[in-house]
Amino acid sequence: EELLYQLEGAYAAHVRKARAFIESNLHEDIKLEDIATAVGVCARLLQKAFSHQCGCSPMRFVTQARLQRIRQELDRSTIDTKIVDVMMNYGFTQGGKFAKEYQRLFNEKPSDTLKRASQFNQPDSQLWQQIDDSLSERVVGGRSMSSNSTVFPSECLPSQHSWNLIAFG
Repeated sequence: EELLYQLEGAYAAHVRKARAFIESNLHEDIKLEDIATAVGVCARLLQKAFSHQCGCSPMRFVTQARLQRIRQELDRSTIDTKIVDVMMNYGFTQGGKFAKEYQRLFNEKPSDTLKRASQFNQPDSQLWQQIDDSLSERVVGGRSMSSNSTVFPSECLPSQHSWNLIAFG
């Protein structure tokens, strides 16, 4: 039992080091050997640690981490953002494969994420004009009016995103 406890701790430490390396190198061409070298273990031990701690391979973790980062970028994007540029920036070269993986993980197409985000992130959009108008009505002579009035239309409230990511240990 003591040996199992030590093994668990070693696996967790290897995965933590690997995650730190992966997350700081998502734009790079990461190979299994690169991760193993950064952690200081052989590739097979790294695979066992990820399988045990995360339920996936290190390279699957890399893919999901990249998809997560892409989604974050798309969520902050404007309508001028090109999905292909963001995708390629994170090492995806096949649009169809990327879109399939993205949709499988997030239950929506990358273009749907971009459309939703760009509606909110456009500074000159009608939505922002509504917010500005509402705020202007509340402020009179540099003083705020009653807090009983509604400031933001319901469309301004951020929606909750459900992330279907793997458990990271």
